[in-house]
Amino acid sequence: MISRKICLLGGVCVGKTSLAQRYIHSSFSGEYHSTIGVKLHKKSLQVDEEAVDLVVWDVQGEDRYDKVLVSFLKGLAGYILVVDSTQPHTVVIAENLRNRVRENFGPMPFVLVYSKCDLPAEPQTRVDSADLEAGAVFVVQTSALSGDGVDQAFMELAKFIYPSNRHAA
Repeated sequence: MISRKICLLGGVCVGKTSLAQRYIHSSFSGEYHSTIGVKLHKKSLQVDEEAVDLVVWDVQGEDRYDKVLVSFLKGLAGYILVVDSTQPHTVVIAENLRNRVRENFGPMPFVLVYSKCDLPAEPQTRVDSADLEAGAVFVVQTSALSGDGVDQAFMELAKFIYPSNRHAA
């Protein structure tokens, strides 16, 4: 069995824990619980007929803990970068996190996830980031509430980081 470490990264309240909960346990809770440090999850799946374990690190959404974040990223194969689709300021946080990963570990594959796409938003508040999208191996709109796009986000990253499919990031 092959095991790969991935992280969910993004600002506070962007939906990282809800995405992990939906993916790992097929459930959703409307209650907000702040992640302190990191929550670890594991899920087995099939990639190219090979059993793969994804070790999912749900990292706290604090942008100011640079040293702690870097220590959580050691051994990372790829990450899911989460932006709240109704909060434009979360794009800047995501860009800073992507840059921090690059500075410390070099280019690394990531999937860009626009979360909370089930929530209504005024057109001017919908977020978009061409720079982030251009660097991602996959971009998807998700809803942890309905499950739309969640499994696809994790599977696309898993397919990309699996050794037989690895491309230059």
